[in-house]
Amino acid sequence: MALTMQGNNPLSYRHKKFDLRRPRNDELELQIKEELLARLDTTGYNSASDEEEDTSSQCSSLMSLPKRRRLNSTVYDGSNGSESASSSHSLPPSISPEALRDICKYHGNMVRKFPKKERSPKDQDRRNKNTIACRMSRRVKKLEHLAIEEQYKEFTLQHLKIVEQSMRATAYFNHLNQLVKHEQSTKSSAPASVPVQVKNFSIDYLMNGIKGEQC
Repeated sequence: MALTMQGNNPLSYRHKKFDLRRPRNDELELQIKEELLARLDTTGYNSASDEEEDTSSQCSSLMSLPKRRRLNSTVYDGSNGSESASSSHSLPPSISPEALRDICKYHGNMVRKFPKKERSPKDQDRRNKNTIACRMSRRVKKLEHLAIEEQYKEFTLQHLKIVEQSMRATAYFNHLNQLVKHEQSTKSSAPASVPVQVKNFSIDYLMNGIKGEQC
């Protein structure tokens, strides 16, 4: 708390938080909002035909925009916050351009038809900016769903390849096991070999043989 002298009031209360410097993260948020408003001001709000022509350009510029953050969110480091915001919208390049064109397509039934209400130019400008922001956030969500769907398809194909390889390996192992069992069964069922009589080649045997031949 601090007491300061301001104007005619001799003592006026001034909280200490107003004397401190605003964090860098708030400045980054203000810069992001200013860039967003500057980009939104370049687009037209007059007719639905203009919106149909601008949706493709808005969708292409949407990929480079960081994620909007609320003012009452927790304060992080400025560099880490910008890196996480840019990485959160990094989408895989496998999304087809037809799907992106379908997301950015303007649908006439999305327009709510109500009687026009008299508004000040400031209120009307705020309303137009909120409308554009809602459309952009809706398209960002659709892009995220498309990215998740593409990742699911890719992981499913990888899983099927792994399952196929495991099934092939299991069938090969079973076939080898059957061959080994068959070979063992043929060895056990084969007839016993006749023992060969081993001749005695001693000196006496040889001498008797020679005598028999002489007689």
